[in-house]
Amino acid sequence: MPRAELPRLLSPLDGKVATFDFDAYVAAGGYRAARKILGSAPAEEPLAQVERSGLLDTGDGGSSVASQWRAARAAVAVERFVVCDGAEWDPGSWVSRWLLEANPHAVLEGLLLGSYAVGARQGFICVGPDASRAFAAVERAIGEARRHGWLGRAIQGTTHAFHVELVRVPDAARGGDADALCAAIEAGAPSAGRPPGVRSADGLWGAPTCVHDVETWSRVPRAATGEPCRTRLLTLAGSVRRAGLVEVELGTPLRRIVSGIGGGVAAERTLKAVQLGGPCGAILPDALLDLPLDFTGLDRAGVVLRSGSLTVLDDRTCLVDLARHFTRALRRRSCGRCRPCGDALGQTDLLLTRLIDGAGAPSDLDLLADLAELAAGACRCPVGRAGGGPLAGVLREFHDEFQAHLERRCPAGVCRTGGSGGGGRAC
Repeated sequence: MPRAELPRLLSPLDGKVATFDFDAYVAAGGYRAARKILGSAPAEEPLAQVERSGLLDTGDGGSSVASQWRAARAAVAVERFVVCDGAEWDPGSWVSRWLLEANPHAVLEGLLLGSYAVGARQGFICVGPDASRAFAAVERAIGEARRHGWLGRAIQGTTHAFHVELVRVPDAARGGDADALCAAIEAGAPSAGRPPGVRSADGLWGAPTCVHDVETWSRVPRAATGEPCRTRLLTLAGSVRRAGLVEVELGTPLRRIVSGIGGGVAAERTLKAVQLGGPCGAILPDALLDLPLDFTGLDRAGVVLRSGSLTVLDDRTCLVDLARHFTRALRRRSCGRCRPCGDALGQTDLLLTRLIDGAGAPSDLDLLADLAELAAGACRCPVGRAGGGPLAGVLREFHDEFQAHLERRCPAGVCRTGGSGGGGRAC
């Protein structure tokens, strides 16, 4: 997209998504990259083009897609796999579901090009149990691609064969942990332990496996022609005048996204913070909204950006209550096999509930900080490790709000603290 057109609102969050069928996708230039590359180019060609485009893995904190593909291709193996992680785990993000519903053929073409680059013959698209419309759209697109010769044996008369299977995965496999996702595909119990990205030696059935999210795979057709890929999709929601799915250029300040395309905070409300990246992301105060939306800048600020959600929080939001909400969301996503994760999240939930009920003790804040540090250092999967970051950040940036709950008052007037007066509504 030209710089002048960004940021832009792609779709309101009204649940209505128009799907590009095969004919519409082809009319818009779809499968053009695949036709060009599969017809004559060596496998190195799409890999080199993707490297030139600078395509980053949005589900893996901005790692290089080309580097992951090279590792998979270089591994000595009989079989290789490509996997699309569409099992969106962030309750505030609609990016994967919207892409799978609106443009499933872009994801299929991306998987096809990736399979050709790394030498895979089998791919998988994984969706969560609640994504029924996305499942139906992808299922329909797979049938269309097969009928038109873009999936199966001897694709478009070439020697390349590629098949895609659509898989529903349980909640425990929805956390950005590729090991759990691969275990779910293999119909085994999800097991945490290895970071996302490429599995050079121990992926699906022990074979090299490239796992990317929906957004990354959908960008591959453009990247395979060398077109720069420097944008990111976000679900802009919360207390904002214009909510919806937004495409922004990497490097755009967060404040511009909120005040520009979002139109600012809802009428008669005051901006308190923004929640970026879901339960494993960060809650950022107004003072940090000039940070750029890019992986490097956010990483330097201690923010891990994996899921594509940006939720605007106003003065009616209690951050202690929100911290508990996200803690419980992470507990639901936990695979349950890692004691530091389960124990830390359980104790965190208990302490936050005590604060919300007006029964907290001063030592509870120190215990919460210790639990956040434990999760970040001892948990095996990305969900558990990243889960401590938001809690540590909100304790640091909004310490006064936690202190107020020790005094049995909620500044936002949300919690049943049992106290009275002092700037919050006591229940």
